[in-house]
Amino acid sequence: MQNKIDYPREVAIKLLYEINTNDAFINIVLKKSLKNSLLKDVDRSFINALVNGVIKNRNYCDWIITNHSKTKFEKISPWIKEILRLSVFQIFFLDKVPDSAAVNESVKLSKKYSKGKADKFVNGVLRNIIRNKDEIINKNFTQHEELIIKYSAPVWIAELLKNQYKLSTVKSFFIESLNSAPTTIRVNKLKINKNDLIKILEEEDIDVYDAKLCESAIVIKNFGDITKYNSYKDGLFIIQDEAAMLVVDVLDPKPGDIVLDMCSAPGGKTTHIGEKILDQPGLSARDIYQHKLELINENCNRLHLENVKLELKNGSVLYSEDIEKYDKILLDAPCSGLGIIRRKPDIKWKLKKQDINSIIKLQKQLIDNAFTYLKPGGVLVYSTCTINKMENQEIVEYLMNKYKNAVLLDIENVNKDILLNDKFIQTFPELDGCDGFFISKILKASKDIHGKS
Repeated sequence: MQNKIDYPREVAIKLLYEINTNDAFINIVLKKSLKNSLLKDVDRSFINALVNGVIKNRNYCDWIITNHSKTKFEKISPWIKEILRLSVFQIFFLDKVPDSAAVNESVKLSKKYSKGKADKFVNGVLRNIIRNKDEIINKNFTQHEELIIKYSAPVWIAELLKNQYKLSTVKSFFIESLNSAPTTIRVNKLKINKNDLIKILEEEDIDVYDAKLCESAIVIKNFGDITKYNSYKDGLFIIQDEAAMLVVDVLDPKPGDIVLDMCSAPGGKTTHIGEKILDQPGLSARDIYQHKLELINENCNRLHLENVKLELKNGSVLYSEDIEKYDKILLDAPCSGLGIIRRKPDIKWKLKKQDINSIIKLQKQLIDNAFTYLKPGGVLVYSTCTINKMENQEIVEYLMNKYKNAVLLDIENVNKDILLNDKFIQTFPELDGCDGFFISKILKASKDIHGKS
């Protein structure tokens, strides 16, 4: 039985191959794989740690392999690359895993997933790495090398952010991106108050902690499969990052408002708006994909929201029937996602430099249409989950320059530490604990204010 392959490691290797070779999305393949009934909770946690850890630290793992292999990295087969990456991650980041175990399991995997003498190659490379482990750990990098190698920042993303922020900010951001994101839930106040929910969660043996920015937020730990709990099934809360909650807090919809959530999947912000308006009619949520609307509908049903109107519409298309129809609009725009690479680390490797221009073009189309859909006196909240100023402040500046009746409003009643000149919210994972979000609030002034008929 000694030659039996460790099942969790084999699952991890298959997932890494899918992500890095077949361009699969980490959150999708992990979710699907971890539903496997053969897995114990401890196995699920291990697989999750392995896959996320390798993807987050990919540059560092590859640098170590490259410098301790006689075969050029690009000549190594995809399966063997993933086996080596998995081992290197365990050797340098998982103290509870003996180096010998990491090596032995990788040799077994290489025998199954490659031909020839790959097992001897894997064994030799890993033994060489272990011999030089202290030297690797103590390696002195230049500031640029540190970002790219030690903290696994893609070169072009590092350069983009260094042109916008201080080097210390960029460094802290990428260091934090290697950590695990907290799990935060939002209380469904239509069903229960926060204190009563906390009591129920504690009775379910879920660890509960105070959140930092939002009154409706609770941080939870040690819960396993959250969907198994009655509190989840009963719709008493929804999993949502604090920064995403802030977006709707800034929009501040009221009962009686006609509200549009333009890019609404998966529905966290939609359900938050529905809660704020007391589930009264008047909320429309749209997306371009039917399967995403079905996901929103599932969340609405679980949270007992009955009056959300779901619309299969393309946000980049201007619909004449929507012009000046809405009191409040949320445009949580598609973006580069740099603010959530701690949560979805494969974004670092999937996103390409040339993608930014097409993203910005789409964002301009979306914000044009959103502003056109506002009634005079209406309010638009434009938000993203990125820290790239080209997709944030510069998109707002574009709108302000194009429409003379666009008025940038002060954002009030939030933690002042997350405000930029009272006009924008920009959160950073390393500073605020939540995802990296940008939030702005824009008024569509009446034409009379500017002396126009």
